[in-house]
Amino acid sequence: MNGKSDTHTKPKRRRRGPIRRRSIRAAAETQEVIQEAKRRNEVASNHPTLLSETSFDIQPLHPDTKRALVEVLRLERMTRIQEQTFNLIRSGGDVLARSKTGTGKTLAFLVPIVERLADSSSFSIMRGINVLIVAPTRELAIQIADQADALLTFHDQLSVHCMYGGTKMQRDVNRFNRRQTPNILVATPGRLLDHLKGKTRIQRRLFKDVLQSETNILVYDEVDRLLSGFPKEMKQILSYIPRRDKRQTLLFSATLPKKAINQAKESMLSESYEFVDCAQSDDSVNAPSASGPLAATEVNAGVEQSYVVLPSMDMYISALIALVHDAMQQDPNAKVVVFFPTARLVRFFAQVLADVGAIELHSRLSQGTRNKARSKFTDAKTGILLTSDVSARGT
Repeated sequence: MNGKSDTHTKPKRRRRGPIRRRSIRAAAETQEVIQEAKRRNEVASNHPTLLSETSFDIQPLHPDTKRALVEVLRLERMTRIQEQTFNLIRSGGDVLARSKTGTGKTLAFLVPIVERLADSSSFSIMRGINVLIVAPTRELAIQIADQADALLTFHDQLSVHCMYGGTKMQRDVNRFNRRQTPNILVATPGRLLDHLKGKTRIQRRLFKDVLQSETNILVYDEVDRLLSGFPKEMKQILSYIPRRDKRQTLLFSATLPKKAINQAKESMLSESYEFVDCAQSDDSVNAPSASGPLAATEVNAGVEQSYVVLPSMDMYISALIALVHDAMQQDPNAKVVVFFPTARLVRFFAQVLADVGAIELHSRLSQGTRNKARSKFTDAKTGILLTSDVSARGT
């Protein structure tokens, strides 16, 4: 997992208006950060399916973007999905992209988007929401906002705002009422539509006006889950933003079933869209127009895989407990994530594994509790996270 309120912020975050620049790090500390980034990239380079040979340094990036990539995100080389989509997105084209979970899809669309915003000739900023990013879960929306905020660290005139359910709607409204409209809005479908269909005329007008008049870029992250889980909501959201020939559309996912591809082509993408597939094997289809679903059957080369076949479901509980304890014993510094199909199972095993301090995260918890659980596991050096599909996908 790659963070507590309805307006997702980090300590000492920038605000629109008078801005105090973050102090520049000492030269020695900056060099340490750069060296750490190089070390991490050297480790990642052992897995050729992840990193490309292209460095962020050779891209025509804004100095503030480059600085954030090195000093804040500590990145040096682009992943394959980032390399193959950068110029397509930067030039304003529609993109449908598939890449395995954990390959940097979030930055694949965020970096070129920020470059478009930083380039005043692309389109007018500071007037409304230029970029709308929709994610299927609160956790993913928060993660995207985190990365966008990090990328905007030194872009003083650009900002990001995150909206999701389980929090007070009035805080979102206040943000817009104070004329602090963000350039990038990250939202879950339900909360976004709650505002667009707001109970008050002021609320509806606030969100409708800025979306219809100024939204130049639409991003659906994990588009397959959005289209399958929120079909009516997705159709409604499209009715509130500029039509597809007036905007740029970016669709990213780890899997792309044929049905999702057809829906995207029919209602969201322009005829000249580009398809980028960084998940297919050498003998798989070359384009979504070929035949059959594009199932992501591969995983990152750096992930070691194994499985256990149980002779009987009577052994399910004891076997899972044994596997978790075995994983922690093999590596005392390990961080273990266990996925379950339902929130009820997460709660059950959280009680069973209470002796090892297991953290539970699922949709039946309040948003504040979910945020705390996520942050606790992210900040911990070792631990066990028990979760449902709210955490199933990330960058």
